[in-house]
Amino acid sequence: MTVTACFTGTGGEDTTLYSCIGFEVVRPFASPVYSCKASFAMSGPLPEQKTVRLLLDGETLFDGLMDKQCYSEERDGSLLKIEARTRGACLLDCEAKPQTYYNPSIGRIFERHIEPYGFTRLSDSFETRPSEFVVRKGMSEWDVLKNYCRASWRPDPYIDRDGVVRTEYVPERGLPVEGGRIKGVHLAFGQEIDRTQYVSETGILDELGRLVYSREYTPELGITRRRYLYSAGVEDESKWWQSQYNAYKRAAATRLVRREVLAHYRAIYPGDFYEPYDSEIGWAVWEVRYILNEDGFREEVELRDHRFIR
Repeated sequence: MTVTACFTGTGGEDTTLYSCIGFEVVRPFASPVYSCKASFAMSGPLPEQKTVRLLLDGETLFDGLMDKQCYSEERDGSLLKIEARTRGACLLDCEAKPQTYYNPSIGRIFERHIEPYGFTRLSDSFETRPSEFVVRKGMSEWDVLKNYCRASWRPDPYIDRDGVVRTEYVPERGLPVEGGRIKGVHLAFGQEIDRTQYVSETGILDELGRLVYSREYTPELGITRRRYLYSAGVEDESKWWQSQYNAYKRAAATRLVRREVLAHYRAIYPGDFYEPYDSEIGWAVWEVRYILNEDGFREEVELRDHRFIR
């Protein structure tokens, strides 16, 4: 396994290192940012760098912007440690200008708050929009889009493997399956059932606190956890139900979690999907971690029920 790191300095100069002794690359579904931490054996400090690309056997594992670099000399040798994030970091680091929009489309929000940072493609199939949307002090550019999606009764947005910003989950590349798991040599496997966040029923109460409408989800699970909204101030109950259903899906996604640890590299991205032949549940990748340390290389994959991932 060959690890190559290609840097670009603040002056435009290129530097390539082959001395990587460890790294951790994280690709999450719930964030617009992938992260990388890596260590290199060095004989001296490296000038300030602005970008880094980490390759594993010639295939790009990470490509992003430098956050930190730290060089140290000790008895057992000299070491360079770096931290970096993909360009989606700008969406989290940049504060949005406080303002109020009236009847804004998602296209306008995308154009004003996301597109200036290099994301030029939006996939959205919804027609709804809030009559008023407030961007408050302290919100990041990504917060603006996420809050807009919730205010317009959309699922939370995410960025797919091709850099497309999506407001509805579309199963990505299907993963090869063997024995009901991702094909490959497994170091570990686990599955967790957590019933503590699952919402089983949502309802609307009138001004006197009487239940006027309710919706129950999967009663066969035997879970009782209700959420209510008072009807006063609700202009459109159908929109509230869509919002509640999106919240229900976010909570339901945590009920079933599968973890698989592979002993070798496989190109996997958040949103990738597989459906075991012996299960009614399709699994979508929630997070991938690529780790190289003194114990060797491993790839940790967390999967969730694809029906509720968004």
